[in-house]
Amino acid sequence: MKLENVANVRELGGIKTSNGKQVKSNVLFRSANLAKASENDVKFLQGLNLKLICDLRTEQERENNLDVEISGAQNIWFNVLGALPQKTSSVKQTEAGVKIGKAMNPNTFNEEAAAHLADFVQTGVFDSVMENLYVGLVAKEHAQQEYSRMFDSILATQGGTILWHCSQGKDRAGLASVFILSALGVDSTSIMEDFAKSNESYQTMVDVALKVAQDKGLSKEHQGVIQAMLGVNPSYMKRALDYINANFGSMEDYMEQKIGLTAEKRELLRSFYLE
Repeated sequence: MKLENVANVRELGGIKTSNGKQVKSNVLFRSANLAKASENDVKFLQGLNLKLICDLRTEQERENNLDVEISGAQNIWFNVLGALPQKTSSVKQTEAGVKIGKAMNPNTFNEEAAAHLADFVQTGVFDSVMENLYVGLVAKEHAQQEYSRMFDSILATQGGTILWHCSQGKDRAGLASVFILSALGVDSTSIMEDFAKSNESYQTMVDVALKVAQDKGLSKEHQGVIQAMLGVNPSYMKRALDYINANFGSMEDYMEQKIGLTAEKRELLRSFYLE
């Protein structure tokens, strides 16, 4: 599924559950942000008969980049990262942020931007940030509350067509997909297969950036950071799943205790979205 100005779009229809059912087609969608959606993109999205759009971005990300309006769909903000630290940046830091932003944007990415990204990654500044992103989200109370609100809003549509997104549709939206598919009874292997598909959407960027990183002599670990920044690094998500199993025993227990997704709510979701 490819739109003009909305990246990383796909639906979850057809994914099998552990008990032999499958996700209904054309009801559960995930994507990158909708801020630059073209006229044709809007027509396509309106044709999906969306009832709910879940925006998982921060306030800073949404500023001046609000989603375009999709008629018939309620757009609700779930700020899973919470308020980011406010700090005074030097001119050099600001310039660095702009260069990194160019490297992570499909519309501005090029080999020069990839080289700047490799230089920054090589300093080690992003190591723990990317490696612990998903563990941090599953452990953070604020994120748990926001994902809980997201599920309540999904349930309130009573089986309506849903789309959820963050900026690139891979990390916060990826974790949302992990939770949704888990609640529907999909096994971890299939869940990780869907998670890794974000790499297909950003494959050209990832390939160029990794080639630049290799030429610059970056370590395998730092190449993994670049993979996670431009695409996804499945080993980082596996850390989050291992954290959940180690601390809660199972995904079901975690979702019930921390997201409020009880067995009754999971059964209701399955009645809406499985066939």
